[in-house]
Amino acid sequence: MAALDEASRTHEEYRLRLAAEKEIRLAGLDVQRQVAEAQATVLATGLEQADINIVGGESVFLDRLVESIALGRSVDGFMDHSRTAQALAGPWLDGSGSFTEDLTKVLGSLSTADLRNLSAASALFAKATGSGPATAALAETATLNGAATD
Repeated sequence: MAALDEASRTHEEYRLRLAAEKEIRLAGLDVQRQVAEAQATVLATGLEQADINIVGGESVFLDRLVESIALGRSVDGFMDHSRTAQALAGPWLDGSGSFTEDLTKVLGSLSTADLRNLSAASALFAKATGSGPATAALAETATLNGAATD
């Protein structure tokens, strides 16, 4: 290298740097390939042991499997990047809270009157979002009641 002039030395250093970067990238691709092969082996082993009934053909099964994995990753990404979701679900996810205990407390605090009101609201909502004479009568009653209170 010392015998080369400045331009030749610069060119040779650039060529060596490119060759080194190429080797690094190729090694990275090889590692990614090995990881993908290992993941495929784990998935194949798990699926061999699973009792799965394929309905709709093999391509449908594979599509749904890939969709399920993508959904799982999107939920993981949402939880990782959403401060609100972490604040709300954090105690359940880190084990400091119990979802079943919290749900039991909420459901235990409901009274029969609350359930009756919830059932009535659900029935009214079903009628209001439907179509036909019952919906028209409900809308007319709501309009009359609204006019009476104004």
